[in-house]
Amino acid sequence: MSVHTMAPRSSLLFMEGDMPRGVSIFCEGRVKLTRTSRSGEGLLVRIASPGDVLGLSAALAQTAFRCQAAL
Repeated sequence: MSVHTMAPRSSLLFMEGDMPRGVSIFCEGRVKLTRTSRSGEGLLVRIASPGDVLGLSAALAQTAFRCQAAL
């Protein structure tokens, strides 16, 4: 089962601590993955690009996301 969704720039796709609702595969655009440091500062983890899969390990382990994703 799949759902094709388009999101506007600056959208927040998921937040650190959220439980996954599925796995995301990006077809176009880029997604910034960030984590919050102990001091509350946002740290860039990586930038996902077309073809990248996000949320797979969290979905399989049924654990919360360890970072947040925004366009």
